[in-house]
Amino acid sequence: MQKSVPVAAVAVAGIVLAHLIVFLAPLGTTVVAAVTALGLAGALWAAGLRPRPTRTMLAAPLAFLAWGLATAAWSLDAGETFGKAGQLAGLLLALALLGGGACALPEAARGPVRRATLVSGAALIAVIVLEGHLGRPYHSLVHALGWAASADPYVLNRATLMMVLLSWPAAQAAAALGRRRLALALPPLALAAAVGLDSGTAGMAAVAGVAAGGLALVLRAAPAVLAAGFTAGAVVVVPLAAQFHEWLGDSTALPRSLLHRFFIWSFAGDRIAEQPLFGWGLGTARAMPNFGVTNLFVAPDADIIPLHTHNAYIQVMLETGLVGYALCVGFVAWLMLRTRRLPTAERACTLGALGALAGAWLTGYGVWQSWWLAGLVLLVFALAASRSEASVRLP
Repeated sequence: MQKSVPVAAVAVAGIVLAHLIVFLAPLGTTVVAAVTALGLAGALWAAGLRPRPTRTMLAAPLAFLAWGLATAAWSLDAGETFGKAGQLAGLLLALALLGGGACALPEAARGPVRRATLVSGAALIAVIVLEGHLGRPYHSLVHALGWAASADPYVLNRATLMMVLLSWPAAQAAAALGRRRLALALPPLALAAAVGLDSGTAGMAAVAGVAAGGLALVLRAAPAVLAAGFTAGAVVVVPLAAQFHEWLGDSTALPRSLLHRFFIWSFAGDRIAEQPLFGWGLGTARAMPNFGVTNLFVAPDADIIPLHTHNAYIQVMLETGLVGYALCVGFVAWLMLRTRRLPTAERACTLGALGALAGAWLTGYGVWQSWWLAGLVLLVFALAASRSEASVRLP
């Protein structure tokens, strides 16, 4: 029991810091993930324990990383591919330490971690409501202090999306602590908080997550149904998205920002058709030339793909081809299927988080952005650390 105190302290500090940085400066999630991973590994080592990453956690990401490295052989920009592979390797190490560390937590440490996850998740929803719907007081304070030049105008969008994702470990923690009604309320509250804010990605993620989690509560076969639905959707989403510009590009009823994304997806779809099996190389979306196509939405000679495609499905297919796409889709479907062995609350919260992630991928951020992947590593940590020991030890 005494040895678990420093382990619990590090884990609780990591959970609190993760939620805090998500609101204040989401781009700092990479630092928080790295510091928490090293701190937790050290605390476990001192207590005579070791991080225990599971095969589920690492096998498919390692296979994808190997494939991503292989794409350097034909990459549009081999330097970009090697750099991106190195970045992903570092984040995979953080996943191994944090996810494996969460699996190794003794039961005595899980109670404080659950309470920290619940309180932090509920507080994050509250501050997003305050900031997003009540005049942005924190943003106003930053400007009043003269820090406007360093304030990221998109910080609330990122924070809102992470709030939606982190509502699921908070709900899982509430269920484990016997707060069933609160557990049922937290993800819908996150959805309500996201409605009306600028982040359409967060709203889409929240709807998809609540739908997936709700289905898991009422249908025992939900893991198989959702895995099949996700796989079927992943098959059609890329060709469908690539057609939206042709179908809706002349619309005056849709926001210009959305029409711009349709144009990017159409351009990326044409490039996918040229390299469908192996892709153009990991990380090369930002290096993609225009191939003589005129940019219709900004300067005519500006890059058509501005750093990334604003659609994870299209970006993965564009960069790594059908091989890499199948690895990613198969991994997520496999994770969905494996939840059938979890208790009901843990199954529903894990499927809710995966559903929210699948929704966010439709219009969200660059799929390999460090802050975003580090945020997902912290999400995995929060989910695994608030589960029961029996659940995390499932093979």
